[in-house]
Amino acid sequence: MISFPLSISGLQRMKPSTNYSIQLMENGFQTLEEIKQDYYNFLTTKQFLVGRDNRFQICKNTESGKIQFFWFRLEQKFTAFKKIHNFDKVTKIEFANYEELKEDVRQEIGFILPDRNLIR
Repeated sequence: MISFPLSISGLQRMKPSTNYSIQLMENGFQTLEEIKQDYYNFLTTKQFLVGRDNRFQICKNTESGKIQFFWFRLEQKFTAFKKIHNFDKVTKIEFANYEELKEDVRQEIGFILPDRNLIR
């Protein structure tokens, strides 16, 4: 599972079922296609967006909890770490550089991050 930071205020679950509708309070109802288009626009716009461009986050659920990777891209000093949630225990491991982060994500999640110079 890959997580992207996405925050849309006013989301509400309309009815309890497997397939449920989402309502944006300010804009009325949106169809699934409109929601997909909004998310696509959010991910592909060239404009700087704090919710998307400020950090990198990816996580994987495990049988005993989850593994999360965080990289705060805009910090002056390289800041990235992994949090392992194992039942009631949390372990935090910091990375010294992007290459360490990239290799650990590949090993733990199976996701290959792009080279650092390709990330805007």
